[in-house]
Amino acid sequence: MAGRDAYVEGLELLAEEETEAALEKLSQAVEAEPTNADYLLKRSTAYSKLGNAKAAEEDAAKGAECAPDSANAHLRHGILKFERGAFLEAKKCFDLAKPLAPNEKTLSTLGTWLRKCEAELSDEEIQLDSAASKSGPDPVAAAASLPASAPNGAAAVPDFPIDWYQSNTHVTFEIGAKGVPQDEVKHTISSTSVNVEIPLESAGQTHTFTWQLFGEVIPEASKLSVGKSKIEVRLKKAEASRQWPTLEVGAGSSTAMAGSSAPASAPNAPKPTPYAGKKDWDAISKEIDEDEKPEGEEALNKLFRDIYKNASEDTRRAMVKSFQTSGGTVLSTNWNEVSKKDYESNRPAPKGMEWKNYEGNKLDVGDDDDDDDAK
Repeated sequence: MAGRDAYVEGLELLAEEETEAALEKLSQAVEAEPTNADYLLKRSTAYSKLGNAKAAEEDAAKGAECAPDSANAHLRHGILKFERGAFLEAKKCFDLAKPLAPNEKTLSTLGTWLRKCEAELSDEEIQLDSAASKSGPDPVAAAASLPASAPNGAAAVPDFPIDWYQSNTHVTFEIGAKGVPQDEVKHTISSTSVNVEIPLESAGQTHTFTWQLFGEVIPEASKLSVGKSKIEVRLKKAEASRQWPTLEVGAGSSTAMAGSSAPASAPNAPKPTPYAGKKDWDAISKEIDEDEKPEGEEALNKLFRDIYKNASEDTRRAMVKSFQTSGGTVLSTNWNEVSKKDYESNRPAPKGMEWKNYEGNKLDVGDDDDDDDAK
């Protein structure tokens, strides 16, 4: 029950836009029930709101793994993959979700995201993906995953996976390098670039990474740390709240870096978006928002959330106590009434039903009819 209580508190804090506090409660819920997909997906939402895209995607992936028959879990996972530019992987998530869609609205939303993926992918990539799904692993991808042979007997350079994410104040990227001695990693961080030198297993050889950053950072407030399985570089943004569409500035980019001769707000500069793609999806995002307008029970739940968000402290206490202690059968906004009533010992069952314990024995609790008779 502790996990459920923490989850409910986390939802309340999310509704109040107290995201950091919500994340703490949702993490407690996940710790209590690590395979609960609902808890994982809602914590993924909290991570997204805080700008931690990597943690958000990890929770969404685990949520989809714990609930493989949930269209919403695969949809959430796919959206996060799309946002970091993994369009083919995102498409696969949406393809998994499509036959599981519980209603037309979800099916329509999936169709929109699939069209977005297809617009970002080339015809060749789509054809290769289609062929791979029918005949097994893509031979081109399989060949690419093999270690590259080094010329002239030189040591082959390992494949170091790199991932990055950002918040309003920091950009963080990780190099997947295991077992690298901390004192042997050399690095320099300037306001516009990062250089990291990693020793290879072959004695006397190193591999150097250099990034020309999309935006300026504050070197003295940035740092590199070496862990058992990765090297993390955490950079403090010089311009807080500015979202970087890419980690590095592209050749010929019309987005000017600070200190360059071109103005930062050039009229033709592309508007940064949270997606890694180069398309402007504002119109399609509006279409998705329209598709996702709540209906039926979902609309009613949204109404209750809005009431809670704008309510007084006493009204909120009344809603939480009445709903939780009545087992979800009562939702009252009258604190004067709720504060005096014991819903747990006098809990009305839905019409035509009765409360029973796990052994199937009827529980001695009050119901609406008893209340009416008493009156």
